[in-house]
Amino acid sequence: MRKRKIAIVGAGSTWEDAPYDKKGWEFWSMNNLYNRLPASKFSRWYELHSFEMKDRSMHRRGVRRYGAQRVSEYLADINRLDIPVYMQKKWKRVAKSRVLPFERIMKKYGRYFGCSFAWMTAHALYEHEQGRTVDTIGYYGVDLIGLEYYKQRPSTEYFIGLAKGMGINIEIAEGSHLMQMDGVYAYDENFLLIDELYVNPPESLRMVINYYQAMQERKVY
Repeated sequence: MRKRKIAIVGAGSTWEDAPYDKKGWEFWSMNNLYNRLPASKFSRWYELHSFEMKDRSMHRRGVRRYGAQRVSEYLADINRLDIPVYMQKKWKRVAKSRVLPFERIMKKYGRYFGCSFAWMTAHALYEHEQGRTVDTIGYYGVDLIGLEYYKQRPSTEYFIGLAKGMGINIEIAEGSHLMQMDGVYAYDENFLLIDELYVNPPESLRMVINYYQAMQERKVY
């Protein structure tokens, strides 16, 4: 059986570096990124958020609109992709919608999921262990930097580590912030950065640190 190569593609600056013209790769992406990516190259899509019909209109995550679109228009768009779309449940308006096996994945790997990229990676690992052998997982346009991704990036990196432990090759686009640190703790440290972060942080940084700590205590996420 052919070993699979999977490219997980986001909308970060390195999405163009995905191996779109190389044979043997599967391309996976999510949500409304078909507006930015060459959607015709993709073989699988993920839309993992909740949907419901309420007040005669479709809602996603409790609201009627997703970006500039009505949710019903957005679902029509992902239906037109005409590829499997993994969701929480099957929807008739997305003809190729499939149910992601959330519970089976969590039973196997735990509940440490902070974003769709983590779920997508875990799904690849789950299929790998079910006999659909994966040789390589590549990450392109996946940066996960900024406030929104504060609690999302670590879980993606956790599943990258699991994949490496299974012997799966990992490719990360040059310029991505995934799996990057400022130096190597203890062995190759940046003393100036340590001083700025921990000894004499500027007031603006103190405010950010306090904000993050407050979010942790309130369990905002």
